[in-house]
Amino acid sequence: MNTLRIELIIGLMLVLFAWQVCAVEDNTMPGGQWGYYDVTSTPSGAMVSMDGLVKGTTPVKIQVSTTGTPGHTFEISLSGYQKWEKKVDGNPGYNQVIPIVAELVPSNGGFILVNTVPSGAVVTLDGVQKLLSPAQFQVTDPFYHNIQVNLQGYQTYTNTTSVNPGEKTTLTVNLVPNSNMGSITLTSTPSGADIYIDNTFSDQTPATISQLSAGVHTLTLKLAGYQTLTKPVTISAMNTITADFPLQQSGATTSGYIAASSTPPNAAVYVDGNYEGLTPSNGSLDITDITPGQHSVVFRMAGYIPYSIKIDVGSGRTTIVTGVLNDTPEIETEGNVFIETIPSGSDVFIDNQYKGISPVFLSNITIGSHSVLARLTGYSDFTQAVQITSGKTIPVIARLQPLVTSVPTTVATTQKSPVSLILAPFAFIISGLVIIFSRRK
Repeated sequence: MNTLRIELIIGLMLVLFAWQVCAVEDNTMPGGQWGYYDVTSTPSGAMVSMDGLVKGTTPVKIQVSTTGTPGHTFEISLSGYQKWEKKVDGNPGYNQVIPIVAELVPSNGGFILVNTVPSGAVVTLDGVQKLLSPAQFQVTDPFYHNIQVNLQGYQTYTNTTSVNPGEKTTLTVNLVPNSNMGSITLTSTPSGADIYIDNTFSDQTPATISQLSAGVHTLTLKLAGYQTLTKPVTISAMNTITADFPLQQSGATTSGYIAASSTPPNAAVYVDGNYEGLTPSNGSLDITDITPGQHSVVFRMAGYIPYSIKIDVGSGRTTIVTGVLNDTPEIETEGNVFIETIPSGSDVFIDNQYKGISPVFLSNITIGSHSVLARLTGYSDFTQAVQITSGKTIPVIARLQPLVTSVPTTVATTQKSPVSLILAPFAFIISGLVIIFSRRK
């Protein structure tokens, strides 16, 4: 009898042993779910920080846990522009992408937005930069700027506007069809006077100014050494009127004059930051009513390096200034980076894009700030912001820190695998057969 009990106990132990051997411990924690912030800026290449941590340069996609601490603060910075900051509540949902769009404002300038009705017109800023409407220009100075709008079948629109630092000036232009337009042919004695229609530079006498809306306009003629002439003129639709104006020499005056010319011609001229007009092919742009003293003159033309000069203007005198503009040189817009990690063999990312395994030499990287990430199993991620310089190679040495492992204090839940459920009955049957066979002996 005792022998039978012992055999039964041994059989049960074999069953339990088989069950335990086949058991599978499942310590896997539930997987996290992720959402994303898609961060872009105008202009791009700006440094992005989220909650005080650098995440790369725009454009960049940032991964966050859907169950993490809700609410984030974004800071976007770029040299020459004001810092942009925004607070976002909550977290993105699973696989949700939330766009973060930053419109950066120049530190000392702002924006000019021109809308036209109808749209699609060519908008020209200061005779240099051209965009199709709706057109938004970034300006680096808060002074006056000339706006010209052209659209086939409509009158040319011209105006002068200013922008406050860090702000946006918006103009909405309702274009007038050509059927309501006329022209004026102007001469002066002496010739070479600068023509301004409604305070906007147009040409020099003699000249025909067309594409003028029917109605009353303000005509201004300026010539160094002569009194400024200002008169109203009435334009008739579908007609050209002719006008000749004798100019009177200036008497005693406390103002001075500037005669501006440039090589090549058609350069935009700014005096103390204010747009004055375009240099003509022949002669000079005469700028009158200048307060005696020192003034800044800048010549600008697309594709050329701006020419600036300081001049002294005397009372009743004409100061002649010529701007010699040079072609814009080809500027390298890319550099290189050499990334070495200790230990080597790390995956290397630039702005979250995989670039290879360290050590690695990367060329043709656009100049500006970029985020470097080095990742290796068993080590903490290495991140660093690097400033790429035109035509140069920037070295980055990343010393990776081993991850510190800790013993879990929680008891893992043991779950039986499907295999164990199959093997357990077989183990029980085998144990029973062993016992029966032993008793028969």
